[in-house]
Amino acid sequence: MPRTVSRRSLAALASVAAVLALPASASSITPTPRITEFVPLTLANAPGDITAGPDGNLWFTEEGVLPGIGRITTSGTITEHTAGLTSGFSLLMTPKGITEGPDGNLWFTEQGAIADGVARLDPGTGSVVEYPLSASADPTAITTGSDGNLWFLERGATKIGRITPDGDVDEFNAGLSGSDTLNDITSGPDGQLWVTLDDRIESFSTSNPDDPCFWSTNLTGTPNQIVAASDHKLYFTESDDPAAIGRIKTDGNIKEYRTGLTANSAPAGLAEGDKGMLWFTGGASPGRIGRMEIAKHEFGEITAGTGLGIDLTPDAAPAGIARGADGNMWFTESGLTGKIGRVFLGPTAELRLDPVDIPSRHTVTDGVIKATVGANSQDTTYHVEYGPDEDYGVETEEQAAGHGADPITENVELPLDPSSHYHARLVATNGAGETSSPDLELWTDELGRIRDLAPEVNPDPTPTPEPVKTQGNSAQAHTNGHGNDDVVHAAGVPVAPPVLGKSVVVHPAGGKVKVKTPGSKHYRALAAGAQLPVGTTVDTRSGKIVLQSARNAHGRTQKGTFWGGVFQIRQRKHGKGMTDLHLRGGGFSSCGNRAGISVLAREAKGKRRVVRRLWGKDKHSRFRTHGRDSVATVRGTRWVTTDRCDGTLTRVTQGKVSVRDLHRKRSVLVSAGHAYLARHRHHHR
Repeated sequence: MPRTVSRRSLAALASVAAVLALPASASSITPTPRITEFVPLTLANAPGDITAGPDGNLWFTEEGVLPGIGRITTSGTITEHTAGLTSGFSLLMTPKGITEGPDGNLWFTEQGAIADGVARLDPGTGSVVEYPLSASADPTAITTGSDGNLWFLERGATKIGRITPDGDVDEFNAGLSGSDTLNDITSGPDGQLWVTLDDRIESFSTSNPDDPCFWSTNLTGTPNQIVAASDHKLYFTESDDPAAIGRIKTDGNIKEYRTGLTANSAPAGLAEGDKGMLWFTGGASPGRIGRMEIAKHEFGEITAGTGLGIDLTPDAAPAGIARGADGNMWFTESGLTGKIGRVFLGPTAELRLDPVDIPSRHTVTDGVIKATVGANSQDTTYHVEYGPDEDYGVETEEQAAGHGADPITENVELPLDPSSHYHARLVATNGAGETSSPDLELWTDELGRIRDLAPEVNPDPTPTPEPVKTQGNSAQAHTNGHGNDDVVHAAGVPVAPPVLGKSVVVHPAGGKVKVKTPGSKHYRALAAGAQLPVGTTVDTRSGKIVLQSARNAHGRTQKGTFWGGVFQIRQRKHGKGMTDLHLRGGGFSSCGNRAGISVLAREAKGKRRVVRRLWGKDKHSRFRTHGRDSVATVRGTRWVTTDRCDGTLTRVTQGKVSVRDLHRKRSVLVSAGHAYLARHRHHHR
């Protein structure tokens, strides 16, 4: 059964997500630590690179007194394959880079006192096979190319190497000079090899690596690790001062992002976690794990000493990072005490319609949508919030999503009314935080079937009983002489522009829109754009309109989009173009005679009765929305005015709104992400 949403306490927001300083798309609700560190490595060993293996475990390189390759399971059990003690693994060989190969083995580069090499480790047996290189090769980073071979960098020889899964090695000069310093290599979304050097990024073809495709030098820092992300672009870290995360497109276009990133944090390792989120390590003291939201280029960091139970060990010197099969991020700590760390991620949440199911839905109770939840190996629950706007107001019962590594998809039934407009979102929660899916707009037809687009507004081609009244070339609403309005119809007839203080132009933008002109007793459907007199009342509870009004008497106009409510349009001739929208409809009688008491009772239960509301969006036009207790003057924004029993709530989702509290006689500027409640004052006899 659905239930009314009870808004979560402010204490819940003072969480780990606040430490990450990212937008409120995910907020922790429990004090469960987000980071776990695993210690039992060989004394004085320093883990470096890390990768997800084909067996579902994490594999990493170790430098130090007893170098080798380590494995950690998602439950935290560590096994070390030490050089000199492991079959085929030569003494005094130090692993550097590691990756999963196309053959299901782990491939790594190794530097030795006598010779260097590339090696293959069987994850099932732990045995190693080595393929020697020249002593001056100094191989470092390694990746799997689009051609099915392994490609690696030889920093000492300043070359690019290739090794087939059978062990055949080739080396390429690649147009490099002896003064070049090679840092990292990866396979790009274009199938090319991408290499970072101290002063540039180069791209190479796997079929002709001796001939660079191009290089980009418009960098302000030194690029370090580079990865291909899900947005088909490549991202890289810049470890020197000033630190940055950079982005390069496959055409060579580069951008660098620094705002919000600690200047001297030395970002090094880089990997994509949840789709759209990059995670990176910062090796500079005190050590940190950071993330960047790809779409917004906004940063958040976890450092030592936060005091919230999620601390890194001070001076842990995080190095490599990778996403594990459990859905969480795993990283190495190369400090004095080598460790492996795990960052627990909040759940993923996606809400969508299944096009295959829609045509078969014929009743109002069959409103089925698809909820996909990723638990990231933690006990996770989910529910759907829905309602007439982005305040939602109703939520389904909490359901268990399990604790698996792979996302699950479930059907969720919503009891939606026919011929209605809704907003919905999926909310998933686990011990690492809470995640909400993007808002999904839903429309239902007259049979209750769901669609994700507003029904098309089809102009009625049938002539009205009397001709449409026009003045000049305008189309006007009119009555038939019996008190009933005809369909407001302007199909094929040009619409005259608005006249300051006299008329406006209203265009339906989706759903069902009805209008009632001054003097009329009934609403009629608005089938197409029409010029309507000031004083017209518009019903957009099941639709959306674009309202055009005059800005001045010289032909300048302005537009705004409005939906979700009933309102009357007013404009004064000498009001400098200000267009006033007064909320209409709804009944406050249900708030009770002693509304102040009844409202407090409702608030105690997390319920604030909504009587009416109106959404609006504009770009620097002159519109005001009038509620019972306040007036909102917009400044190029998206906002909603809601009349409730306890007052008029103005919530802003974009831009700024000036709210005039009619009882306190004061104005408040409300910015995006905030709201202001002008409380209703009740007069008792």
